Amino acid sequence: MKIFVGIEGGASCSKSILVQENGTVLAKASGLSLNYLLDGIDVVFKRIIDHINELKKGSAIELHTTIASIGLCMSGCEDESANRRFEKKFLETYPEIAESVTVASDVIGSIKTCVPDGALVLISGTGSNCFLLNPDGSQARCGGWGHLLGDEGSGYMIAHRGIKTIIDHDDNLRRSPYDIEPLRKLVYDYFKISSNSELLPIFYIHFKKSYVAGLAEKVADLARSGDALCKALFHSLGVDLAECVKAVRAKIFRDFFIRKGGLPIICVGSVFRSWDLIRNGFCDALHDLFDEFTCYRPTVDSTIGAAYHGATAAGHNIHINFANNYRTIYNHRAPTRLQDA
Repeated sequence: MKIFVGIEGGASCSKSILVQENGTVLAKASGLSLNYLLDGIDVVFKRIIDHINELKKGSAIELHTTIASIGLCMSGCEDESANRRFEKKFLETYPEIAESVTVASDVIGSIKTCVPDGALVLISGTGSNCFLLNPDGSQARCGGWGHLLGDEGSGYMIAHRGIKTIIDHDDNLRRSPYDIEPLRKLVYDYFKISSNSELLPIFYIHFKKSYVAGLAEKVADLARSGDALCKALFHSLGVDLAECVKAVRAKIFRDFFIRKGGLPIICVGSVFRSWDLIRNGFCDALHDLFDEFTCYRPTVDSTIGAAYHGATAAGHNIHINFANNYRTIYNHRAPTRLQDA
């Protein structure tokens, strides 16, 4: 029986799976970040091989066994021509490792984990992205530009905006209407500093995006305790994510609007663990634009979607019960739709 590998690569960490064509999972593994724009292609190649070796060891499969296909769904892989070059170089470097390698954006793995024929996926973790895959294969995207050019709606942006609010308030550039002292204490404690100036080496000398983005989880805790500034930061993040959905609305396949549940929105990333803080900003911004949409959270890693994508691209198939891979977190139906139901 053929075996397949799926690897989900983010800017903070990575996960992988080894699966048979009947859907049986043979092994799972985890590793370091897999973003060749941040880590370099040689480092990413080595980490991919580490994943594969770990999977084979975990499944008792011999190391020299050739894999039918490898599906690599990684952050930073937004350029299709660059993805084809990545595939070519990887197979040239490791010609015996697999019969086929398919590289795609991390959003593809998320979609293919939950549905086989397309959806809109929102990624909000260390970074952010909004990607639409229609049933006919057409695509549209908003975001995914990284922290220097975008990343609105991400954990990094929550941290960045919170820190900027403190700095701008102290500089008398933009005075915050909220009490900034609870957030200041949180920021100083998180970074182990005692002044704004100590942020400079953190951002300009020893910068690590995932470390900065990790502050978002602490901000969420403060928001749940009632802090108005932190609640406003998450409300704004929800609006940012909604704006990304609005940006691709004109490209959404009509069939999505008439199917059960309306437009499927797959919500991926650690920031969606704070859905209770995001929901109002996100949903209020979209209610008037869609008769119906449903937000889903994957309940399994997108490694299985990456494996499925790689297998189908190579002409194979993996049996997946997609309905077992997600849960519904929100459904919006316009009053007219409710009356028609």
